[in-house]
Amino acid sequence: MESFSGPGPSPFSAVQLIDFAEKSLLIEKLNSFEPDGGWRGPNKEALTQALETAVQEKPEIFIRIIPEFLAAQRPYQCGLINGFKKLWGATTEAKPLEWKKIWQALMDFWKKLFADENFWNEEPIDDEDMTPNRNWIPPLVAEFLQAGTRKDEHSYPAELLPLGLELI
Repeated sequence: MESFSGPGPSPFSAVQLIDFAEKSLLIEKLNSFEPDGGWRGPNKEALTQALETAVQEKPEIFIRIIPEFLAAQRPYQCGLINGFKKLWGATTEAKPLEWKKIWQALMDFWKKLFADENFWNEEPIDDEDMTPNRNWIPPLVAEFLQAGTRKDEHSYPAELLPLGLELI
């Protein structure tokens, strides 16, 4: 008898994803990945987790390419958002970040994403692997926006409050 837990392996490491991002190949690589369906084979959940790790390791690269994620599949949009959300919640004293710039880029991304009627008309795909879908994004954004008003060190700037309310 054999047991296994966790998402399994990712087809790409966080380091490889960072390299793809630097070469403007990331969205193409993410969107072209198809799991083989094997029980312990590479899957989208593991790839999404690797993306979250990549965002946390090199946020400055991902800040620049946030708009490219409008073309990414929903699991990877969730991975991008979750990566920044985890980074926001982590202690970043050793690595100060330009949170004003990050908040502006994320809010612009969310506004464009939510303005697309295709986003709202899309039929969410539920699978046995619990792969993030369209329905996961609005609550994740709402949680992030709420968190962004609760910690002064890197809350979103007052000038973005109207956009935050619009998004909610």
